[in-house]
Amino acid sequence: MPPENASAVLLGALSKLLTETAAAPLRLEVDGVDAARATQASVVDQLSDYVLPRLVQLDAPVVVVVGGSTGAGKSTLVNSLVGERVTESGVLRPTTRSPVLVHNPGDAEWFERWRGLRMAWHQELGLNPDKLRWHPHVESELAHYARAAYDIEYEFPFGWNEIEGIHNRGDFDLSNHQKASGKKLEYFDQAANTRYLPNVVETSAGADRITLTVLADAFREEEVEGETRAVLGFLPSVAPIKAAVLPLVNKDAMPEMATELFNDIRKKFSCFYDDGGAIGRRYRRMDEVGTPFCITIDGQTATDQTVTVRHRDSMAQDRIAIDAVTRYLSERLV
Repeated sequence: MPPENASAVLLGALSKLLTETAAAPLRLEVDGVDAARATQASVVDQLSDYVLPRLVQLDAPVVVVVGGSTGAGKSTLVNSLVGERVTESGVLRPTTRSPVLVHNPGDAEWFERWRGLRMAWHQELGLNPDKLRWHPHVESELAHYARAAYDIEYEFPFGWNEIEGIHNRGDFDLSNHQKASGKKLEYFDQAANTRYLPNVVETSAGADRITLTVLADAFREEEVEGETRAVLGFLPSVAPIKAAVLPLVNKDAMPEMATELFNDIRKKFSCFYDDGGAIGRRYRRMDEVGTPFCITIDGQTATDQTVTVRHRDSMAQDRIAIDAVTRYLSERLV
């Protein structure tokens, strides 16, 4: 049974028990409390030994937490009856209260989901996975509010450094505010008929640091025909300039055709127009700023309405129709 339905089934089971034990001297209280696990807790006080085996018979998907005033004998009874029924819907641990039926909030599961989402986000920026790692916080590093914490670290040229912190704050924020204000801040889930304090997963990442990381990861130098080529190998989707339009020479109607193409594709993409200097030097300038595609208008363009598209990383060139440029870029800038 899904954990979110555990409290509803529990209350149903207890309702049946109340009917069956109406003549017994049993007082039943249900309070919404769970400071330790940070979600809805149905607290059942002063239950007789009769209730515990009956809960098991009714298959209530919860774990009975025993300790304190209930005594060792009852603890042994519960462990024997319920211990094998421990599932993801509950947690068994000691407590100083009377028997407590605890619905598990699953905060650890959501924390792991967030860890996965955040690491995937950095990789989707094009960062080299081999230069990313997790740094788990040991107990001495944990902030006072954190149940668990991890840093995502990147291997810069100057060593490993944190680029994002991810903390499982549990219900520290809302539970303390609730105590100080005296106002209940629980969320009521109508579908599950339960209340709980929302837990907080805090991620901390700065735009400046991420920008530095993307730049450091993208930069490389390589030898090409005896010259050093500096390249920012951005993922095309994050490159600030998507394409450059370059007339091969400033004559024979090439500038006019290049300007027309530039004005067309700039409606959809961040583009750059460059007509200064030798074509090879212009390619290098675009490599240095990470432009993934350079589109060259040459003497053949006027004849057959085609252009050359140069790829930044491989330096390979494709010949395509001038009216297919927008579609060509759209398919590759994802």
